[in-house]
Amino acid sequence: MKIFPVCVIVTGHSVGLFSERAAGDEGESSMATASLKDGSDHGHGLKNVKRSVNKYGGNMKIAHEGGVFTVSILLYGDDG
Repeated sequence: MKIFPVCVIVTGHSVGLFSERAAGDEGESSMATASLKDGSDHGHGLKNVKRSVNKYGGNMKIAHEGGVFTVSILLYGDDG
């Protein structure tokens, strides 16, 4: 199991999450995959996260630059 640090910022009714890790080649998909021990790839986790973020009106940005893979999420809470 791999563990990646996540920074969580809470401001008022909003929550921001940010995580980054060393990435593979620059040609890696924007919905990056990770290799399993059996050699197969998976990457459905980020697709599921993005679906949930969109469902609740948030924003998600995925970037892959300079050998670093970054995911940023912003969720907005109700004002009342």
